Amino acid sequence: MNRTSTIRTAAVAMALVSSAASIGVAQYRTTNAFTRAATTTRDTSTIARDSSAVGLAVKQPSSRGPNTFYVGFGAGASMPSGQLRNAYKGGWSATVPLGWRPANSPLGMRADIAYSKWAGETVDGVKLGSAAVWDGMLDATVDMPFGSNKASSFYLLGGGGVHYFPSYGSSSSSSTPGDTTTTTPPPGGYPQVNYTTTTTAGQSSTTRLGLNAGAGFSLGLPQGSALFLETRYVTVFTKDQRTNYWPLVGGIRWTMR
Repeated sequence: MNRTSTIRTAAVAMALVSSAASIGVAQYRTTNAFTRAATTTRDTSTIARDSSAVGLAVKQPSSRGPNTFYVGFGAGASMPSGQLRNAYKGGWSATVPLGWRPANSPLGMRADIAYSKWAGETVDGVKLGSAAVWDGMLDATVDMPFGSNKASSFYLLGGGGVHYFPSYGSSSSSSTPGDTTTTTPPPGGYPQVNYTTTTTAGQSSTTRLGLNAGAGFSLGLPQGSALFLETRYVTVFTKDQRTNYWPLVGGIRWTMR
């Protein structure tokens, strides 16, 4: 009986050891499985995150967008230059720019419809009439963007245009008895007086070609809009001598994608 009990006890002990070993192996395998699953999940998340970052970096569009069109409005001062300054004061100017800029290129094109008007000077106590011009200009532009999203820029522009003078004068003569002198109108053909009490003047309109060049600065705003400040030198090939002036305007422009 003692031998049989001993054998039975040994068998039970071996069974318990075997069960414990089986449970330990199972737990080890389960732990390894969870560890591998967690590692795989982390690796998958990391790969997905890295892939998303790479995708965003690759797909992130230019802040200017492809083939950007814009329209704007600006107003400011207009300063006569050269001979025109002898007869007219600084006045005001307004412009409507319409432009196009390709993505990832500094070059672009721009058209402007502008209007300038100057007040006449007082010469020997005689007040000259005002003068005005309509400008239609087509320019090439060169942008030099800066900032984190390249939304702001310095830019250059230059090109040619057609300029319409609505009150182009010939010459003025005096009605003073015995005075038959005449005066030559200032550049642009505007009526000029010969410093006597009463004058008469012939007027019409004229259209001339011209050139212009200038520079500006734009400050990017949300949703593709921008504030701008620019100046340019305009020279018009009017009869006898050129008409020159400097518009200085500021305004806002809106992107049309």
